[in-house]
Amino acid sequence: MSLSLQGIGVSKGIAIGNVYIIQNEPEINESCIQSPHIPDEIERFENAISLAREQLLHIRKRVPKNTTIDIAALIDAHLLMLEDSLLSKVPIDLIYEHQCNAEWALKMQCDSLVQSFEQMADPYLSARKNDVKHVVTRIQRILGGDQDTSLEPADL
Repeated sequence: MSLSLQGIGVSKGIAIGNVYIIQNEPEINESCIQSPHIPDEIERFENAISLAREQLLHIRKRVPKNTTIDIAALIDAHLLMLEDSLLSKVPIDLIYEHQCNAEWALKMQCDSLVQSFEQMADPYLSARKNDVKHVVTRIQRILGGDQDTSLEPADL
């Protein structure tokens, strides 16, 4: 398959190399779940949370020892978010309440949390909405079937 990309050149010459496609947020499929299938959907959500935790722990182990502590602290904060009921339990309540899939429930909860952070007067706390988005995006990608959230060369 051949693909031609066009854009504005920022330097002279031709570049040859791997292409990486980076999507900020995964596409969310919003669907309704029949009552008998809700326990399966909740299990799918809980498995995604568990896998996200495993991924972050794996990343945490790979942080070089001579790296500043801030990187490890950021990963630890993301791990703590996975334990927080606002991300681990409220979406389950939304799945029951709206009979919706896990992706949709998580999106609804993320939107609510981001809105709360945006209303905070403290710039530091307001900026924490990005951490929430990062954690939710990781879970969303897992729910969407993307088991590896690292950047891989695109097959173009």
